[in-house]
Amino acid sequence: MTENRCYIHKVKAAEVLVDDKIVVYCPKCAEANIHKIVMQEEKVLKSEELASLRKRRQIGMKELWKSVVLAFYIEILPLFIVFFTHSPKSILEYSSGVEEIYRNFIFQPIVLAIALCFIGLGGYFWFSATKSLKQLKNEEAILLKPFANETEIHEKFQTPSKVKQVNEFVNINKMKYDSNFFSNRKITQMSQYDFKLYIAKLLQKLNFENVRLTRDDSDFKVDIFADSPDGKVAFRCINNVNFINTDDVHKIAVEKVYYDCDISVLVTTSKVTADAKNLSDTLRVNLWNDQYLKEKIAFVENAQWVDHLQDFYDYSDQNLKKYTEHELRRLAQA
Repeated sequence: MTENRCYIHKVKAAEVLVDDKIVVYCPKCAEANIHKIVMQEEKVLKSEELASLRKRRQIGMKELWKSVVLAFYIEILPLFIVFFTHSPKSILEYSSGVEEIYRNFIFQPIVLAIALCFIGLGGYFWFSATKSLKQLKNEEAILLKPFANETEIHEKFQTPSKVKQVNEFVNINKMKYDSNFFSNRKITQMSQYDFKLYIAKLLQKLNFENVRLTRDDSDFKVDIFADSPDGKVAFRCINNVNFINTDDVHKIAVEKVYYDCDISVLVTTSKVTADAKNLSDTLRVNLWNDQYLKEKIAFVENAQWVDHLQDFYDYSDQNLKKYTEHELRRLAQA
């Protein structure tokens, strides 16, 4: 399978799974959208820590206001006491009452000393609260710190779990594909006719043209004829015998001449005797043994699997815009 590359940036494309599609995207084209997803993932991943920070911030703000009230508690107390001590009927009476309380109460040396103590204590708590809030801000900035560069963002996005999702999806579909592929059945369990039919299908997938089976009642036992760039080919298929001997090789060599073929091939899953092998070299009979068949089958299966897998690819979301909308909705519900 050829490597996908972005035509704009000339960089290797990456993959991410969306439902039943493998979306191929360019890391540079999708940089902005990747950043959105990564930041949202970080928030979800660190949601408990962020929630704890929010609670601590609320407590810090309460402490801040408490410190203000504590610091100026004595100074503002007459503003409220006057309602109970003077029962003012007008603003003028209220002002006069407040002034009297301040003159007779607040400005007493002992009261001033106590007020200064409260101011100092409130200032201490104010300082502690502001220090705590500043620390919380730094902690939040560390939790949601920006990434150093594009590479770091993409590495954070392409987590092992995302790569694993794609690989598992491919493996599951490969298993389904293998279970339906015609070569899944063991060749050695096939009847002679099924083996011949199987080889005919294999030849078609190997790009032989005009593949045709012969009649079973023909005088000579060529099983398949096919056309190749090198000419007409005669195939004899032999399965489930102990050994291929010189007689089998001689027959296909004669059949090639009889049917005016350019190439003869003996296809078998059985062992070939040394004499038969030497005779095939002499008579220019090609031998497709068990190992050769496995190689051809693997080639066909891999080529067809690559074509089949293309049905699961989506190349229309180069910048991950659609995927980002889908993923942000999912993360918001997490």
